[in-house]
Amino acid sequence: MKTVFFTICARNYLAFASALGVSTLRHHPEARFTIWLLDRGELPQLPADLQLRYVEEAVGQGEYTELNLRYSILELATAVKPACFQRHFGEDIDRVIYLDPDIYVFRPLDKVTAALDGGACGVLTPHLLAPLPRDGAHPDDLDIQRSGIYNLGFLALAAGEDADRLLAWWRQWLLTHCFADPRTGVFTDQKWLNYAHLFHPDFHILRDTAYNVAYWNLPQRQLEQADEQWRVDGEPLVFFHFSGFNPAMPQLLSKHQDRIDVRPWSPLAGILEFYTREVLKWGHDRIHRLALPRLHFSNGMLFDAVCQRLYQECQAQGRRFANPLATGPGTFFAWVNEPLLEAGEGAHLTRYLK
Repeated sequence: MKTVFFTICARNYLAFASALGVSTLRHHPEARFTIWLLDRGELPQLPADLQLRYVEEAVGQGEYTELNLRYSILELATAVKPACFQRHFGEDIDRVIYLDPDIYVFRPLDKVTAALDGGACGVLTPHLLAPLPRDGAHPDDLDIQRSGIYNLGFLALAAGEDADRLLAWWRQWLLTHCFADPRTGVFTDQKWLNYAHLFHPDFHILRDTAYNVAYWNLPQRQLEQADEQWRVDGEPLVFFHFSGFNPAMPQLLSKHQDRIDVRPWSPLAGILEFYTREVLKWGHDRIHRLALPRLHFSNGMLFDAVCQRLYQECQAQGRRFANPLATGPGTFFAWVNEPLLEAGEGAHLTRYLK
């Protein structure tokens, strides 16, 4: 069975992706590991066994430009995920497994590969297996409901018609609805897969507590340490998802939560210190300073988050521009800067400022 693991990131996240790739191949030496990169420019020295590819190869330049016009870097990284799956399956791969770059693999994903080999079209892990306390701390059940039932930092698919249908449907929605904004009813690529088990009953929902351990489920799981070996609920830890973790502040579990404090000398403190060393080993101190990819209008002005939201608005209204980054009469740039309201003393409030 030919297996590919992959992740998606910008250059400033390559230290995380390198640590993930090395840890994955240590336990799956028969597989390939691919990093799909969102931007071009200076590259650090990467581990020799990791394959680097550019996202335009999966989505095509036209679609990639359209996604850049709509989405932030987080939204973009998730919007291209189905296209990367499709590209791998188009290369005659049997099993394709996605992992977020801030994951670290401690054991082989045997239950995942066994489920796929046993006939499952895919494997997902739920955020929670039991309710969280309703005590004012975050995350709580409502936060998880806003984000989605399953965590899409991990997704495994087997080649076949089910995967083909799922990816085609998912990709079409993510082209226009991959916002990190629960008010829209979606949260990046994630909430769409609430439908996965309904549309495709052969999906396997993996409830093993040693998989995809993270800040959202750690209150319900017992992490233990012996030297640099970790166990969860008495079983060897398979992979830990360090979502929202900053290696510069290893005493904090995640910027996304306030439920768990990291006690000195605890197993949690130990695993955060271990992961910090692994990420720093691949040059995080330097790599994280690399500039993020940004679009600019033809006159050099930044195509910022306000422009992205206005572009989404004009697309929803049916407005189309041959080159959204051009400037001059009749362009998107001119539309953005049209005066809408008198602001006093002859000044005008533009669409952008409004």
